[in-house]
Amino acid sequence: MELADISRRTGLSTRQLRYVVDHGVLPGFRATGAMGPGRGSPRHFTEFEAFCIATAGLLLVAGIRRRTVAQLIERACEERRGFKSKTPSAPLLDAFCSKKPLTLEIGDGVNYRLRNPLSTALDKDAPPWFQASTGAALAADYRPLVHLIIDAGRVRDTLMA
Repeated sequence: MELADISRRTGLSTRQLRYVVDHGVLPGFRATGAMGPGRGSPRHFTEFEAFCIATAGLLLVAGIRRRTVAQLIERACEERRGFKSKTPSAPLLDAFCSKKPLTLEIGDGVNYRLRNPLSTALDKDAPPWFQASTGAALAADYRPLVHLIIDAGRVRDTLMA
């Protein structure tokens, strides 16, 4: 998938998406074709890479700082033990592979969690919040004053259409 495809499907400008790719917003990111024939040639991305680029672009447009977006994407792509599970998982990859509705929630501009928006779970049973800079779980009683929600399931479905 090319940046123009991601732009057309998400409504983000190619300039915003190019910023994500060219300014290190996605740590450890590889772009097939980025080292290709030269300047001006289209770069190709896997569907998961396109999902990460779009998610990062949406976070930047929402006003989250670049450093925090980079930390958040990096942490959300790290393998760790799943919530209430012994199986290692990478939350953002799980969100991409899932067919369920899912939101990426940002708390106070620096913390995050992935959550099923249709869940009727009480707050005490909700997935934990994590600090983007360290990946550490926050206290169970953490409640953000500023709460930003990205419909990750809809972003995924829009890109896969």
